[in-house]
Amino acid sequence: MSDTARLDYVLSRFEVKRKRGKDEYDVLCPVHGDKQASAGIRLSSSGSILINCMAGCTTEDIVNAAGLEWKDLFPPDDNSFERDDTVKVA
Repeated sequence: MSDTARLDYVLSRFEVKRKRGKDEYDVLCPVHGDKQASAGIRLSSSGSILINCMAGCTTEDIVNAAGLEWKDLFPPDDNSFERDDTVKVA
């Protein structure tokens, strides 16, 4: 799934009030009784989806209240690189 498709899926779980910029949105927080958008969602340059509530709700609570899973916020691991855990001693 592309980053844009993941963002669209995550946004579908919220009431979007305003688009602020490229891949940035103001939404109603599902944790507390929002009447004005106090939460923001944006797609980072790394492909992660960031969620923040200005009223102080935790991301964990927001993810749960929206019926999402943590994996929905991150790009899939494509294993396109090998990690080098070798310790180099000088």
